[in-house]
Amino acid sequence: MSRGGRPSKIGEEEQHVLRQIVEASPLATLEEVTAAFCARTGWSVHSATVRKGLREAGIERQRAAIIPSDPADEPSRRYGYQAHHRDWMPEQRYPSCLTDAEWSLVSDLFDNQGGRGVPPRYSRRALVDACC
Repeated sequence: MSRGGRPSKIGEEEQHVLRQIVEASPLATLEEVTAAFCARTGWSVHSATVRKGLREAGIERQRAAIIPSDPADEPSRRYGYQAHHRDWMPEQRYPSCLTDAEWSLVSDLFDNQGGRGVPPRYSRRALVDACC
C-alpha cells in the first residue's frame, strides 16, 4: 500500500548536499541550512522541506548552548498563577483598597451575619478590594 501525499522533493543527491552543509557548519540554524541548500542547488524550498529532508536522511544538527549572562535575566519557565500568587497577606494590598472606616460602612452589604452556610474561602473584604 502506498503512502499518500506528495513525493519527497529532496532525494538521495540532495540529502548528500544537506549532509555536506551540516558537516561544514554543524551549529547552523535551519534557516541558514535552507539558504545554503538553495544557494547550492538553485532550488527554492521551504525550511519545512529541508527539515523533512534532514529527518529522512537521519542527519542531526547540533544546537548551540544558550548560556545566560545573569541568572536573574533567565525567563521564568512556569507560566500562570502559582501558590504564592494566591496568598492574601495584609501587606499585599491594592492602592484602591478600602480603609477600615470605609469597610465598616459597607461591610453589612457583603458579610452575612446569620452564621449559616459554608465559611467563605476568601474574606469578603479581600474580594471587594480586588474588584475596586
